[in-house]
Amino acid sequence: MKPLEPPIFIWDPNDLSAFESAEAAGKYLEAVDVETGVYKAAYDAQGRLLKLLTVKNDRPLMGGKVVRVEAAEEEPTHGADLDEILRKFITVVGGYSEEWLSTRTRTQLVETAAALAKPK
Repeated sequence: MKPLEPPIFIWDPNDLSAFESAEAAGKYLEAVDVETGVYKAAYDAQGRLLKLLTVKNDRPLMGGKVVRVEAAEEEPTHGADLDEILRKFITVVGGYSEEWLSTRTRTQLVETAAALAKPK
């Protein structure tokens, strides 16, 4: 499996979070939120779909589970989905115009969204 390309984006309908790594995302996310479907999608910077898994651990204070983030596909095939989420997020949070966004590459969208998202 190819390595994930950061940032790692976790999307729920009300927010977008950007993480420096899959490990950082897994440490931040709560297992109960993953299990109840709070997060609607996760991607790496290339548009590779990711899956959020909960795994048992030996920490009862963490509910006995932690989150693991891993690739759901070998090659990134969800770039258009990621682009759409990033554009919406950048428009709402950053106030950028649709015209400005339409001229940006995925790399530029990723950089702008990661800068606007709460760094984690």
